[in-house]
Order: sequence, then structure tokens, then C-alpha cells
Amino acid sequence: MKYRPLMIVGSGSDVGKSLMAAGLCRIFRQEGIRVAPFKAQNMALNSFITPEGGEMGRAQVVQAQAAGLAPHVDMNPILLKPSSQVGSQVIVQGKVYGNFSAQEYYRHKPRLVRKVMESYLRLSEAYELIILEGAGSAVELNLKKNDLVNFQMAKKAGAAVLLVADIDRGGVFAATIGSFHLLTPAERRLLAGFIINKFRGDPALFKEGERIIEKRTGRPVLGVLPYAPDLVIPEEDSVALGRKHCSGDWSETSCLRIGVVRLPHISNYTDFDPLEQEPGVSLRYLDHRGYQLLGMEIQDPLGVEGPPRTQKGLGLLPVVTTMAGAKTTTQVQARTPAAGGGGPTIEAYEIHMGVTEPRGQGQPAFEISSRNGMPVSVKDGWVSPDRRVWGTYLHGLFDNDEFRRVFLAEVCQAHRQPQEASPGMSFRDFQEAQLDRLADLMRNHLDMARIRAMIQP
Repeated sequence: MKYRPLMIVGSGSDVGKSLMAAGLCRIFRQEGIRVAPFKAQNMALNSFITPEGGEMGRAQVVQAQAAGLAPHVDMNPILLKPSSQVGSQVIVQGKVYGNFSAQEYYRHKPRLVRKVMESYLRLSEAYELIILEGAGSAVELNLKKNDLVNFQMAKKAGAAVLLVADIDRGGVFAATIGSFHLLTPAERRLLAGFIINKFRGDPALFKEGERIIEKRTGRPVLGVLPYAPDLVIPEEDSVALGRKHCSGDWSETSCLRIGVVRLPHISNYTDFDPLEQEPGVSLRYLDHRGYQLLGMEIQDPLGVEGPPRTQKGLGLLPVVTTMAGAKTTTQVQARTPAAGGGGPTIEAYEIHMGVTEPRGQGQPAFEISSRNGMPVSVKDGWVSPDRRVWGTYLHGLFDNDEFRRVFLAEVCQAHRQPQEASPGMSFRDFQEAQLDRLADLMRNHLDMARIRAMIQP
């Protein structure tokens, strides 16, 4: 059975669009509907490599997991990875398309729209229901003429649209009623209702607020979701990273304290999410800024990251990196050659431009045995002789439960730190449980009967 697509747009960035889309994917999957996520254009530094070797945004990976699917680049055909304040690397259907300023990027819009629709049509033919996600604010008037991802995409898909507003940040009436009045008549016809997110306290106190919004817009408020700070779903990008401070008690001397440097363009910080859930580990994001380079230097003779140059590193590892024009994007299987012999086999993924070569003592961090399903024998990364400094190109390491436990045990032993006894957390099971919690929360606080009616063909 084919259902009408449903699209989640927002009154602004970081209001909960990605979570709403993930929760709806999980709800409809639980109801037996073959559902898939879709976001035409995503701007994020958190990315993932699919089994085919394509790069896509992490938010759609989480939504795919909620839907019970393997991630595919058609779920996020355009990914923008900011490389400066004014420019981005553009990934189209999983592969590098180029590096452009905003003005240069807009000149490619006709071709990009075709690519977006190719991906969307493939998904819509393969699945019964598509849950689309918008980006940023759906009513940025200066950007609407170049819109690929909000109401222009909703119109092309024929989707019913729900607008999410975050009441916790204040100004919810401006966010909802104001957004409605900035829409064109055609866009208003697509808007089916509002969702109010992150409400603190008794939702009965906002009943008058719901009536005001409905009277001023003629659209229903389909639910008021409570603020749920203990719900742990991977966040999309550095806007959410600003809220991260410390897991566990940083002042507790019996725990293992881990600091992650919060750089201005930090990417794939979701790598550290599993560590936040480990008992006996306190993880904090640190705001000490700097050009953090473990090796001796980075050479960029082709000008991949700007003008050709060589940049000295911190010298913590005896390695030299040379930037290259081609980007490596692979899923891998690898083994950790631990100090006392072979370590556990892990699954991870590579995202990097350049080659790093050792120039001194130490040993490889990993031995890659498979790339995108093809057998290989490749060394990755480098570990200092005292094993206190590790460098690697592999992402998703700590999602591997056995590796995470072995790694933390070694760190605790090196620092003579007692490690808290633990039955062993399955991070995959933890993620699944969190997605089920999100679905339960949304089912209990949204008018799902009205939402189901919206998607009927």
C-alpha cells in the first residue's frame, strides 16, 4: 500500500526535526509499514559511510535504524560539509562533487534538483511511506528561491507537512504563528499542523496556548512533547554539541575522565557517544581551541585545504600526512594488534583525504582486512611505543563493544585506575531501546490518529 509522504519542517535549527522524523519512522515500522527517511540536503560534519562506500549525514543513519533499514545515500542525496565560514565540501549521492561557496553552489541547483529527485523517486518506489525532513527554518525568506529541502521538496513529493517548534527556547507563538504568516498560500495548503517540542511542566498549562495557535493559523496543534533530557539519541551537528558538557561526575577521582577537544569544525563527534554511556567513565567536551595535530606535520602541496602549504603538528606521533585530491570513504573490518597479541575484530568506516606515513617508532593501530566487502591487507593509524597516544582514520570504533571494553581496560591499567565492574553494555541494544522510548513518548503525546489520517492515500 502506498501512503502520502509526511514531512517534518522546523521553525528553526535544532528544534527537534531529526528526532521527530526518527520517532515517526520507528512508530510506523512498529505498525508494519515499510517506511524510509529522506532529507534532500543536509549540512552536517557528522557523516557515515554506507556499505556501498557512499557518504551521508548521520541523522538519516539514525532514522534508517529507526525504520529497520541499512543506510543508503538516496536517503540524503546532498550533504554539505562546512570547510570554512563561507564554503563547503559538497557530497552528491555519496561522492565528492566539489568545494563551493554558497553563490557557486546555487549555480549548480538545476543539476542538484535532478539528483535529489532521482534519489527520492527510487525510495518512493521501494517503500510504502517516506518521512521527509526539512532543514533549518522553513521560512528563511532570503533563501527560499534556492530551496531544495523544505516546502519546495514537500511540493514535489506531495507531502503533508508538520512544523516543529521548540518551546524551551522561548518565543513559541512567533515561531508557529509567525512561520505560518510567512508562508505563501500554496505552502499554507501543505501545512497540516504543528508539534510543540521540549515542554517543561504540566502540559495542561499550555492548552490556552494551543487554542491561540489554532485560532490564528487554522491549523491544529497535534501534540506537546515533554522535555526529555535523559533520552539519548545521536545528535546531528555542532549546534547540539554546544549543549554537551559532562557525562558522569568530572570531579569524581574514582572514574576514568576523558576529554574531547571541541574544535570549531569538529566532525563525527558521535564517535564518542558510546563512551558517555559506559559506567565508570566521565566524558567532557573541552573548549581549549587549537590546531590539534598529532603528527609532525601536514603537507598540502595540491592546495586541497586552501593554499598549498605545510603545517607543523604537535609532534605527539612520528607521522607525516600528505593531503590528496581523492577522498577515501569505505566501510572496513579490522583487527587491533593489541600489546599482548591479536585484539578483537571490529567494524568501522574511513572518511579522509590524504595519506599518513610513519617516520619513527611505534606500531600500526589497526590491521584492515576488508574494505567495502573486498579482502585487503592494510595498516591503519599509529600508536606510540608507550601506547599512550593513538591516531587512526577509523570512525565508529567505540560502537564495537569488545574493543571499547578492551581499550578502556588498557587505559585504566596504564593510569593505575580501578575500572568499575560492568556486565558489558551492548551499545546497539542501548540505541534500539532509546528509539523505542522515543516512539513511546511520541505515541503518548501526539495525536497519532490525525497523523495517520494525513498519510492515507
